[in-house]
Amino acid sequence: MKVSLTAASLLGATALIATTALRAPAHANSAASPTERCGRALVASQQQLFSREAALLARCALALVEQEPLRKTDYLCGKLHQPGRGADRIERIARARVLAQCSPTSLPAWLPATCEAAGPMRGLVISTSSDAADCALSSGRCTALATNKHLFNDIEEIVEQLVPGMFDFELGGVAAQTFAACAAMAATTTTTLVEATTTTTTTTSTTLPEPEAPSIVVTEIMTNPAAQSDSAGEYFEIMNTASAALDLHGMNFRDLGSNSFTVAESVLLAPGGRAVLARSITAADGAADYVYGSAMSLANSSDQIIVERDGVEVDMVTWDSSFPLVAGAAMELLSGSTNPTANDDPASWCVSASLMTDGDFGTPGNAPAACVEMP
Repeated sequence: MKVSLTAASLLGATALIATTALRAPAHANSAASPTERCGRALVASQQQLFSREAALLARCALALVEQEPLRKTDYLCGKLHQPGRGADRIERIARARVLAQCSPTSLPAWLPATCEAAGPMRGLVISTSSDAADCALSSGRCTALATNKHLFNDIEEIVEQLVPGMFDFELGGVAAQTFAACAAMAATTTTTLVEATTTTTTTTSTTLPEPEAPSIVVTEIMTNPAAQSDSAGEYFEIMNTASAALDLHGMNFRDLGSNSFTVAESVLLAPGGRAVLARSITAADGAADYVYGSAMSLANSSDQIIVERDGVEVDMVTWDSSFPLVAGAAMELLSGSTNPTANDDPASWCVSASLMTDGDFGTPGNAPAACVEMP
């Protein structure tokens, strides 16, 4: 029997997350040991933070490469340190997740005694869950910066010239975890090449591997927001399940009717990263990576989302009344079902019980945290 829940009833349900009234999604296996749960929280949080920071840095760099007007450059680069948004929001959520899942006695054995990751926390003695979070999350952002520096040298210096003070902020609001310290450490990374000899001539033939086919899975859908109108609050989330980064530029999204849009700008998605596509900038708690406007609407009772790359279908989700459709709450794909086949099954979806700031429920840009599983 299908249970109908309203946004108001979900508000009450959220308060019961710690009780047996809400069951954890499949990926949060209750049989997992505290050490396993802590390890998952650390790795998943670092990966999500790296994905978001790398995408934001790449958009900022692209604006500089394409010599966009200062106003647009300031807008794109400004997202790097916008309080409560972008990577800052992801980091705060990730830190809370790590602190909730880890304790001094549950820290994984594979964690070193001191932080060895690149970043301002290098050398920090790891003895508490807060230490582990500082190391993992700081290195996630620093690695994203170092990755972009390989493509765009001295990006932080160039951005500072255009938008002074852009990198003058603390990562996650933690003293000493400054982006400036992270940038300085990334700048010291060098590569030493072996000197060539005059006595030996070597011919090297390199065969590049075939590029990996894009693998995109629809992982979250908000069809019927309650806090906003459908035309403002609808959104859906996709996940890059391939092992290579992907640019969504040129990718097409449509249904079986007349709704369709093509991503018209660069939206970089790291392996395992998630992107939010929305009707407006206020949807998805303001975490939209791309706004498609009125080009596409998500019907409340039955509809489709079809993902296409170069005319080839990558994923298609078709929902109807058998899916867990609840007003004011997104339906989320359980993490054990993140493939284009499993997300066709209504049983692979659940109703989000994670409260957003506007009063609706969802985890746009993040893995599902708590769900109401439908009978």
